[in-house]
Amino acid sequence: MFFGNFLLARLLSPQDFGLFILIISVLSFGSIVARFGLDRVIVRFVAESLAQGDEFRAAETLKSALHLGLISTLVASAAWVLCVGVWGEAFFGSHYNSTFVFVTTCGLAVATCMQIVAESFRGFHELRLSSIFYAQQSGPLQNLVFVALLLLVWKTPLSLGGALGFYMLSLAAILPIAMYCLWRTVARRLANIQGARTTAFGRDAVPGRQLFAVCLPIMMAQVLTFSSTQADIWIAGVFCSQNQLALFAAAWRMMLVVSLPLDMINLTVISTIPELHTQGRLGELQRVLQATAGLAAIPSLLVFMALLILPGTVLDVAFGPFYRNAATALVILGAGQLVFAMTGSCGNALTMTGHHNWNLTVNLVATLVIMAIGPLAAARFGIHGLALVSATTLAAKNVVLLLLTRKLVGIWTHARPWQASTWLWRKAAGWSSRQLGAA
Repeated sequence: MFFGNFLLARLLSPQDFGLFILIISVLSFGSIVARFGLDRVIVRFVAESLAQGDEFRAAETLKSALHLGLISTLVASAAWVLCVGVWGEAFFGSHYNSTFVFVTTCGLAVATCMQIVAESFRGFHELRLSSIFYAQQSGPLQNLVFVALLLLVWKTPLSLGGALGFYMLSLAAILPIAMYCLWRTVARRLANIQGARTTAFGRDAVPGRQLFAVCLPIMMAQVLTFSSTQADIWIAGVFCSQNQLALFAAAWRMMLVVSLPLDMINLTVISTIPELHTQGRLGELQRVLQATAGLAAIPSLLVFMALLILPGTVLDVAFGPFYRNAATALVILGAGQLVFAMTGSCGNALTMTGHHNWNLTVNLVATLVIMAIGPLAAARFGIHGLALVSATTLAAKNVVLLLLTRKLVGIWTHARPWQASTWLWRKAAGWSSRQLGAA
């Protein structure tokens, strides 16, 4: 992702670079609506079924969820065409045309399918495959293809439309591979179950009505979570000049590096949360979440210190000399992300243990706050005022989620680096004992 930003900032003008980041953010929002919460519901119900030893129920539930996901994707794609047709010209200016509508609609559908497939791997504890095909805003394999396409035109001027086309093409190229790998994963898990092929389809699956009832509040919580963390870039697109948008977009992309370790940890432990919670092993769940949050906090703190000491140099290397002017905004945004990293997986702990309505409420309040105060701050103080509102809201939201997780679930999720070292030592000792036993 870092190298992709490095290339894009040099292939596109600052104005087009800012618009590219804004468009990808809006498309990611549309993808969350299109997924209808199924990415989290699949992980929850599949992991619960596996915890109960019923692999066939897990596979049948996955089939039902994928069918529902196909319907939601088609509905969301049609809604996207309608919305872009009404507001596209006002929002995207001269870049709006029929090709833009076609490319972004296809990108929305492909990104939605890719994320649902990627999270399906996580429900079966296939963390490696899930991480490879992860596509929320950008994933490792998709980024690799995207960078390769950008390198092909390194010496050629690139338009915003060309960059968007490459981005969507990189997603479309890996979707068939992901779907094939998911089919192989499910088939392998069912191969050891006697009589699985003779069981009636859907008989043991989670009922569609129950899936829908859980999907709706989770989707709303995801929409509000995303809005509370991305509304600042949308506000910058509306209330700031194109150059200011470019500067804020560069700082916004760079500050994500601070939270990247926790994002990786969340993708790793999310299927463990419903499993341990279902089994009543809350003490172990707290130790896992605090230890893994501690692992994430150490690199997050080191990255933030680098951004705090040399923000202008980092932006210059990553994006070019023009973006040095975003140094102050980067430090402010990075501080908010550091608090997010230190509070751990509190939001996921609420969602995956049935307390998703509380997660929804907190994110609703955070979204309303930033939507109300953000435009005033941007108009009065520019990107620095917007960054301060964004960072403060993010920090306050995660502290509240942390306290709610303690009250409702009965566990703490905040980082404890010293516990992380103990946890790693125990894992290493257990692995060594298994290797000696095998030998």
